[in-house]
Amino acid sequence: MVRIIAFDPAVTVMGVAVLSIEDGGCHVLHTQDVVGKKLLHDKEMIKIFADVPGFCVVEAYKVLVWQLLKAWKPDEVVAERAFVHKFPAALISLTLVLNAIRVSSWVVSQRDIRIISPTQTKMIITGHGDADKDMMKLGILGNTRITYDPSIDPQTLSEHCIDAIGHGYTQYLLRHIPEATMRVYLDSRPVVPPKVKKAKKKKVTKGK
Repeated sequence: MVRIIAFDPAVTVMGVAVLSIEDGGCHVLHTQDVVGKKLLHDKEMIKIFADVPGFCVVEAYKVLVWQLLKAWKPDEVVAERAFVHKFPAALISLTLVLNAIRVSSWVVSQRDIRIISPTQTKMIITGHGDADKDMMKLGILGNTRITYDPSIDPQTLSEHCIDAIGHGYTQYLLRHIPEATMRVYLDSRPVVPPKVKKAKKKKVTKGK
């Protein structure tokens, strides 16, 4: 059995999922949405950082991740790779959050985190590297190999927790399942229809 804690990192809302995986079956033990701004007003965090100038979300994340790792004692820590999408500034913030997770992992267990790309997760979970949030939800909730603790209602999971579950399970499959038997797991995925691409509107040039 492998216990994995997976993160869908973000300064705004970070998804967390704790997975217990054995023989390819994934049991979700815990999920959590971490809202960065709320941490700044958390009484415990304020007490911890009372004498620290420049207290920010990233510093609070280090403490929170440290607490999660201490509580769940995972064998592996997984997080989504930082990437540039529409806003280059997002790459910087994601890198800072990843560094916070990495530092806490080293402090608690002296091991580095495992990085997974969003495209890898989307391809393994849905079969489509360009899957959107709805497709990811269908791929996770429709997968019969993924089960949930009674305290978790999978239908109410946020997109951040859905992604965290996907990152953790994808990392497990890629790392622990031999390539020769990977097809068994891929064939058991729910059928996720491809994204419908919207037709581009043609620009109409008005005559003078």
